[in-house]
Amino acid sequence: MSGIGIGQSTLTTYTVVSPLQLCPSKTDTVTTKRISQPSKPDIINSLGPCVTKNTGIVFSVTNNPNSTYNWTVTGGIITIGQGSNNVLVDFNSGITNATISVVETNAFGCASAKSTLNLVIDICTGFDENSLISSDMKIYPNPFESNFTINLEKYNSLIDRIELCNLEGKIMETKQGSEIVSDMQLGNDVQSGQYFVRIITANKVLIKSVIKIK
Repeated sequence: MSGIGIGQSTLTTYTVVSPLQLCPSKTDTVTTKRISQPSKPDIINSLGPCVTKNTGIVFSVTNNPNSTYNWTVTGGIITIGQGSNNVLVDFNSGITNATISVVETNAFGCASAKSTLNLVIDICTGFDENSLISSDMKIYPNPFESNFTINLEKYNSLIDRIELCNLEGKIMETKQGSEIVSDMQLGNDVQSGQYFVRIITANKVLIKSVIKIK
C-alpha cells in the first residue's frame, strides 16, 4: 500500500489478491482518495481592528486555487466579490457593531469551519493622525523584539486609555488611569505579528501600527 499527497487530498493505492486458487492468479489494484477539510480562513480587514468608514471596506482571506468562499455580513451588505477570496462591504449608517464571516469550500466539496470577525464601527470617529498628540508622540523601536516604548511627551494627562489590539480587533493589553505615564512599555506578552496601538482621548482615537519580530 502506498500514499501520495496532493494538495488537500491523499491518494492511496491498495493491491487486492484473490484468495481463490486461480491459474494464473488474479491481482487488481484499487486507488482511493481521502479529501481533507480546508483550514479555517483568517479574515484580513483592510482598515485594521476598527472600521473608520461605512462604505467600500475590503475584507479578504488567502486565496486557495479552485476554492469558493461564502461570505455573510450582519449590519451591512456585500457589494462586490461574493464567492471569491475578497469582498467589498458597505455597512449600514448609524451602527456601532457588525460581523463578517466566511466559509471556504474546496474543489472536492469540503467546507472549512466558519471564520468570524467582530467589528467596531464608530470607535474611530474623529480619528486625526495629524493632531498635536500624533505629531509629538513617539513609538520605538518599531519593529520590536521584546517590547516597545510609547513616549507621550506631556500629553499623558489627556489620554483616557491605551489599547494594544491584534488584527481581529481583540484587545491584548490595556493601560488606563495611573498606568498612563510619559514613557511606558507594551508588547511583552504578545506573539510575533502585526498589532495596532489605539490611543483614546475624550473625542479622538489615534491608531498606530506596530510589528513584533522574534
